[in-house]
Amino acid sequence: MSNTEYGFRKIDRRQTNRLLRHQAWPMQRTSSPIPPRCRRSASTLASLMLVLVKILHTVVFVVVFGSILFLLYCGIWNHISRWTAIAFMLVFLEVTIYVGHGFKCPLKTLAVRLTPPGHPVHDIYLPVWLSRRVTAISTPLLVIDFLLLLVRLSTG
Repeated sequence: MSNTEYGFRKIDRRQTNRLLRHQAWPMQRTSSPIPPRCRRSASTLASLMLVLVKILHTVVFVVVFGSILFLLYCGIWNHISRWTAIAFMLVFLEVTIYVGHGFKCPLKTLAVRLTPPGHPVHDIYLPVWLSRRVTAISTPLLVIDFLLLLVRLSTG
C-alpha cells in the first residue's frame, strides 16, 4: 500500500518550506499564545467576579442605606440605643471609605475594571435611575440624621 491509497500525497522539502512560508500549514501558531478555550474561561471568570462584586455592592448598599433610614427613625422618635451606635458606626465606616477613595466607590472602580470594553458598567443590582442618584439621595438624609441625633443628644 502506498501513501496515495490513504489520501496522503508525498511532498518534498521545497514544498514543505513553501507551505510553511505562506502559512498554509494546518498546524500554524495562532496570534495569541492562550488557546481559545482558556480565553473563554478567563472571560467567564471575569464575568463571575463582576457578578460577585455586584452582589457585594448591593448588600453593602442595603445595609448602609438601611442604617441611614434607621438613624432617621432614631432621630425623629428619640429612640437612641446600642443599635443607633452600630448603625452610626456602619455609616461612618462607609463614609470614611468613600472619602478615602477620592469620593469614588471602590467597588464601582473594580466593576469598571471587570466590565468588558464597550459594555455599559452596571456595578449594583439596582435600577439605573436609582444607582445614579444614590449619593444625591443619601447625602441629604445623612445630614438630616446627624442634625436630628445631635439635637436629641444635646437636649438629652
